[in-house]
Amino acid sequence: MPALVNLRNVSLTHGSKEILSDINWSIVRGEHALLFGPNGSGKTCLLKIITGYEWPNLGGVVEVFGERYGATHIPTLRQCIGWVSSSLAAQIYPALTSREAVVVGIDAAMDTYRVYTDGELARADHALSRLNATHLSERLYMQLSQGERQRILVARAIVSNPGLLILDEPCAGLDPGAREDFLDDLSMLAAGASAPTILLVSHHLEEIRPFIRSAFMLKDGACVAKGPIERTLTSEVLTRLYDRPCMVTQRNGCFQLSIGPLAVR
Repeated sequence: MPALVNLRNVSLTHGSKEILSDINWSIVRGEHALLFGPNGSGKTCLLKIITGYEWPNLGGVVEVFGERYGATHIPTLRQCIGWVSSSLAAQIYPALTSREAVVVGIDAAMDTYRVYTDGELARADHALSRLNATHLSERLYMQLSQGERQRILVARAIVSNPGLLILDEPCAGLDPGAREDFLDDLSMLAAGASAPTILLVSHHLEEIRPFIRSAFMLKDGACVAKGPIERTLTSEVLTRLYDRPCMVTQRNGCFQLSIGPLAVR
């Protein structure tokens, strides 16, 4: 399958600080992927490079949907990428209904500023149904629980049928029950024939569902491991990531992580 995202020798600095170092990574179309690493490892900057908001100022090649950055119109390309993050959640105008919060995603807007057509509203309804959220349609966004808001944000991100859906720690702030409900809905979305390729960013192994097939493990701006889940989510790799003894186990298709104490120095 052709690469949806292709990064070659990508490096980035902020001032004198090296943020990313010689990143080589491909995400295959239709193969949902995980970006995993400790705080400060460079995950957000890597996402910004993929979406064209950061430039690899020390060199490298960035290709998304077969288009090379520097030789394409990036704002147009961004319309094919859905991005869900905690910062986005706070920007939605709270008095919108859930349906309105989804349909304004067609314009990448946070509030309504025009009248949407019946066809556009039907697209919003379809996006809500794909996230098992039709029953939330007429409820105010401000009155939703955190888990319900996450479904609305994902529906908003897919209303324009993006080829790539980036979910940046989508379970942050959810209680265990809401998290499981959300991940079940996400698994249902991923199983659909018209599903976008999903790039999940997470700190928690228990959030990784079987539809995620590959991973890129990042530490201090450099790749520690990449490839199929069974080769990357291992005790050895996680021990290298966190500099602590780690034990990765798997039960009923779900991963669990146990972390030991730091060695005495």
